[in-house]
Amino acid sequence: MKKNLILSLLLLLPAFMMQSCLHNQEDKFDEVSSQRLKEYLQKAKNVLTSAEHGWLFEIFPKNTQEYGGYAFICKFDEMTATITAEPLPGTNAPSGTDECYYKLGTENGPVLIFDTYSPIMHYFAEGTDKGYQAYGGDTEYVIDEITDDVIKVHGARSKNKYYLYRLTKPAEEYLQNLAQFQKDFWDPQVAGQSYIKGSINGEAFEGEFLTNRQMEYTVGDTSGKRAFVYTENSIRLYSPITIGGAKIREFKYDFEKRAYIAIDEEGKEYPMEGVFPQWVINYDEWAGTYEFYISSTEDTKTYSTVEVELLPVADRSVYLMKGVNPNYNLQLNYLKDENALEIRPQLFGEPLADSHVVLLSGWANGDGKVSYGLYGSSPVASGMKTYWSEADQMFKWVDNGKWGSYKMNGYILYEFNSQTTFSSSTRVGQISLSGEQGAYAINGSARIYAMHGLKRK
Repeated sequence: MKKNLILSLLLLLPAFMMQSCLHNQEDKFDEVSSQRLKEYLQKAKNVLTSAEHGWLFEIFPKNTQEYGGYAFICKFDEMTATITAEPLPGTNAPSGTDECYYKLGTENGPVLIFDTYSPIMHYFAEGTDKGYQAYGGDTEYVIDEITDDVIKVHGARSKNKYYLYRLTKPAEEYLQNLAQFQKDFWDPQVAGQSYIKGSINGEAFEGEFLTNRQMEYTVGDTSGKRAFVYTENSIRLYSPITIGGAKIREFKYDFEKRAYIAIDEEGKEYPMEGVFPQWVINYDEWAGTYEFYISSTEDTKTYSTVEVELLPVADRSVYLMKGVNPNYNLQLNYLKDENALEIRPQLFGEPLADSHVVLLSGWANGDGKVSYGLYGSSPVASGMKTYWSEADQMFKWVDNGKWGSYKMNGYILYEFNSQTTFSSSTRVGQISLSGEQGAYAINGSARIYAMHGLKRK
């Protein structure tokens, strides 16, 4: 019995020794791994804090990159990051410069974490009452690769890939250059050629840059879409497009030649042609003076004419209708797929002395229904749009089909006692035609009983 017990223990001894050895080996490996990670994080900190002017951090929120990319600039010291950015989307977007603490952690690998609140840095990630993930942005970035001039990271939540580029000039100067490039790029008098075409190594390429920071393109027989960000002298894509074997992620615009230069990941340049897309030509043709035909009384068969001027804007997204009232312009959306103009409910001018506001509200004259459009508690893109009438030789107005069973044919100017909530409970009534409110009247009336058309003069 005793012999059997001793024999059993002797047989188990190698297993115990092996387990002990393995345990010691794991401890050693963990030590090596931990030390390497510590050294890697120290290297990251040394590189981050070494940039005199900080780092250009190009951020594309949401895993679909549907909002495009925006330029942030982060200047790091031992504990804090100073943050600036180009103008961000949204009506309440922060601006200026702010500061937050950051740290380099080890969650899911080496991570750069902006761990105290920054209105600018956390803007895309901050939850709102309309969406707990806001724009689907990140506050933690896993570090993938570090060099002296470029740091590659990816968002811990979005998984989007990002780059930080060492700045060689002050943040303010870079952002001013970026803003000027963007302005000039969309200015038809300076550039405006948002359509690009050419070929690389025999493969044809065409693309169009859109104002929502997306590029639609075709390579050979394949079509696709890429988000982009503006730089101080180019447009840079979220990820490269392969054309003729070359991976293209950046397009410079030559303002003198009105042409593009495609740049691949190796820095090689390929000339491309810049042209005006057909919709841009169509948009530009709307500019000019018109007679605006409306009914200002209940007799909708009788109309008045108001001379108006359609003024283009730099990014060609809307037209401004000048002349309906000396105190404000109407905004008309440009529907490029239909080559049409659209009027939707919209706020006018400055708030009244009592902080009340005036909203041009849609009206289904005859049904007695009113639409506040996208301002209402149940937002709907209701409005009226133009179509060409050969018989009348003018552009006529028709409901845009976004208001369900109701058809918009006119507008009412309503006063509201709230600047943010538009409903029957905040509506005071249609504007008065005297005093301060009278300055908002259209053709001496608070109502457009019917909108008939636009006729070029």
